[in-house]
Amino acid sequence: TKQVFVAAPGEQVYAVQQVFAVLIDPLLMMQMRSDWGNLIPEQIAGGYPAAGSGFVLQPIEEGKSPFHVSVQEMLPNEKLVLSFDGGLISQLTWSLQSQDGGCQIQLEAVIDTDVEEIIRQEDEQVRSWLENIKNYTGLGRSGWQGVLRWILERHVLHLRADQRRIIGMLLALQLVTILTFVAAVLGLGLVSLIVSWFKA
Repeated sequence: TKQVFVAAPGEQVYAVQQVFAVLIDPLLMMQMRSDWGNLIPEQIAGGYPAAGSGFVLQPIEEGKSPFHVSVQEMLPNEKLVLSFDGGLISQLTWSLQSQDGGCQIQLEAVIDTDVEEIIRQEDEQVRSWLENIKNYTGLGRSGWQGVLRWILERHVLHLRADQRRIIGMLLALQLVTILTFVAAVLGLGLVSLIVSWFKA
């Protein structure tokens, strides 16, 4: 069981609605995972997310069987319980609570294994999943946050996790190059200033 707080100053109802909108969108919910791209949601039932409805998680790796996901319980903006007929996780319970300044998210994952290493990996996966949802839903829709949200929705979220990491590394390298260039220019300018000062 993990928890995280999504800040939305003065608009806690808005925060709850934003988080729940992610949870009831199978594609967006899966895109928030750090391993996005391994499983693709398909065959989403028309009545989703009503109790009894569901969807299929289709592995991209050939030879692997799809997972059927069904809604066990759904309370709008409060709770969503999903059960899985395959994989390590058999059930996910999302609980939302409106609080001053935002929304508290709790995720309880039932993992069908007693292997410590696998449990540790899934624990980290759940932690990063919550953090990604927190960072995304905490963004506003105006100013620089609105621009960042647009970039994420338009260009980043649909990319697989490995593609995101590659882009992140390339951007980091570009930033280092720019900072090095700026430092060199400032250094040359400072040297020129000192030389001219001594000449004077």
